[in-house]
Amino acid sequence: MLPRFDFLRRLFAALVVGVLLSGANGDLLSAAEPIGSFDVRHERDVTTDVEVLGVASSRGPYARNIWDLLWFDGRLFVATGNSSNVGPDRNAGPTPVFAYLPAEKRFVEEYVLPEEQIDRFRVLDGRLWIAGHDPRQGWELGNVYYRDGGVWHKRRTVPRGLHTYDLAIFQGQLIAALGTDGTPTVATSTDDGQSWSVVAESGAARRYGLSTFQGRVFAWGAMLADPNATVASRDTRRATFPLEFDGEKWDLRTDLSADALFPHVENRSGLWRISRACVLKDRLLYIAGPRWNDHHTYSLALFAADSLRRGDVQTRRVKLPADTTPWDVEVRGEAAYLLTSTPVDDGAKFVIRVWKSEDGLAWRSLIRLTQPTFARSLEIVDGDVYLGLGTDVGRENAKGNEAWRSESYTPTQSAESGTLLRIRGFESGKEQQP
Repeated sequence: MLPRFDFLRRLFAALVVGVLLSGANGDLLSAAEPIGSFDVRHERDVTTDVEVLGVASSRGPYARNIWDLLWFDGRLFVATGNSSNVGPDRNAGPTPVFAYLPAEKRFVEEYVLPEEQIDRFRVLDGRLWIAGHDPRQGWELGNVYYRDGGVWHKRRTVPRGLHTYDLAIFQGQLIAALGTDGTPTVATSTDDGQSWSVVAESGAARRYGLSTFQGRVFAWGAMLADPNATVASRDTRRATFPLEFDGEKWDLRTDLSADALFPHVENRSGLWRISRACVLKDRLLYIAGPRWNDHHTYSLALFAADSLRRGDVQTRRVKLPADTTPWDVEVRGEAAYLLTSTPVDDGAKFVIRVWKSEDGLAWRSLIRLTQPTFARSLEIVDGDVYLGLGTDVGRENAKGNEAWRSESYTPTQSAESGTLLRIRGFESGKEQQP
């Protein structure tokens, strides 16, 4: 029997419905028919050309997951760890900041964070930043970290920063997306994180990510996928709508419901959240799915938004090939790159693909490779592609309090999790500039 999320993947792949949706305030939301072309005719099979660069972390397979890769200052930064309170390798801190040095063909440990996980790297105003995902310290304050001149600095100043999930800079203000047991959920700083002003919300909502789009910052929370469903009270308290910031005030966007942001997905359940987002020209691309294993996401679908303005919300689902899961999407130069995987042989192996698009709707596969597990993250540097392998929690011993693990994307925890791969010269992409 297929895990429930695998069934949903196959159901989603068959949907081709177009509707007009009505927002909470009566605004018409344009949800165009699912669109997306995925061309594999000219892809290269690079399975035999892959360079295995090694494994940075010595933790267990799940805590070795490479959540993010980012090229900065001549080295590739590697995000690992696990902040979940359940499942394998739980609460896996402290967490080193690893970097791979291509010229020296080795990993280095630049710094050690008193955090259980590094989830994302952000380049803000020419410096590399890390949000304190889950501090192994008191809950009264949270942490942010930045690298300046090759030296790491810590600011333990974020009010009630039990979790600081993401960071952004907008109109000279540093913005932090927070997860607390109460309020606040967003904080802003005008002095480089030395002090903060907070936005208090009712309930126990969390803000998992930040996106700058159409001259606004959007703070994403976990959204109630089916507002008519009966869900656990904890999920109800955590559910929220996006916040929008214009540089002066924050507004709750109740018109941006799950139906508006995640159209053409039947049988949504639980809390859905955006796990990855980027802006390609004038279009927002984002990957989303149900919240999974505490702070993580069971990625299911790719979406595109042409407008999120009030009264003119235009979103659509980008229909992926059958049984294909999106993991990472990023913009380099004038193109977007998408990382996906497809299980074969009942999950014994995975076909990994890297796609390229100039508009976020029409994609062509550049490379494919078959590996014992899937890749969670990618980075492109001077035409070379780097892939960070990952794993899900595994379906072993999925009983009792661990019965939820029966829906794991991977049948077992993969021993290859945490492996960094490189494929040379696959694409004439541009190195990211800090």
